Amino acid sequence: MIIENLKEGFKEGNLEGRCVLLSSLFLTSSIYLSGFSIPASLCSVAISAFFSKGKVLRFILGFLPVLLLLFISSLISGFNVLIAFVGILCSGALITSSKYSEIVGALIYFKFPEKFASYVGIPLALLPTVVNDLENVKFLYGGGARKYYSMLKAFVAAVIIRSLSLGETLYSKGFSEKAYYEIRKPKAIDLALLSLSSLLFFSTFLQLPPFRST
Repeated sequence: MIIENLKEGFKEGNLEGRCVLLSSLFLTSSIYLSGFSIPASLCSVAISAFFSKGKVLRFILGFLPVLLLLFISSLISGFNVLIAFVGILCSGALITSSKYSEIVGALIYFKFPEKFASYVGIPLALLPTVVNDLENVKFLYGGGARKYYSMLKAFVAAVIIRSLSLGETLYSKGFSEKAYYEIRKPKAIDLALLSLSSLLFFSTFLQLPPFRST
């Protein structure tokens, strides 16, 4: 169930890259600026879930073991910490609701170095492959707590080997650090996402002490 949710969560979406990147930044910043308040966190979750058509929720379910640990710790640190973590995770996962090539294009559009954008695009494109490696390792080792450590070691080894293999392939082909990217005109739904995200950000920003009326 966890792997299936991760596979769905890492699939590319149809939202425009620049709007998604800015919205993700606005939503995450809103949670931090609000001091991890529950309303801001819930608003971020709702916005991310609605515009991704529930895609980010599948992503969240893939991190269910981590959420269970956070739920236990929230009994001490406060329930708002758990909600804030879910909100931040949803806001970050919103990036997967666009094509990875458009995320790279958004970075280049906002004047990030092409070398940096290229290095961001490569791991983003490999995320579905890494999840497939995890699925293959789980199939070989099966379930059970006793086999968890062996499965984890095998998965880490598989990721390292794949990374080395990718590096050798790029080197042999004379990788020039040139990024492949796409930029397209935003649609109405993209602008609506950006508008709601920026509205939440500025409403939270204006609640900071320097802007409050005395």
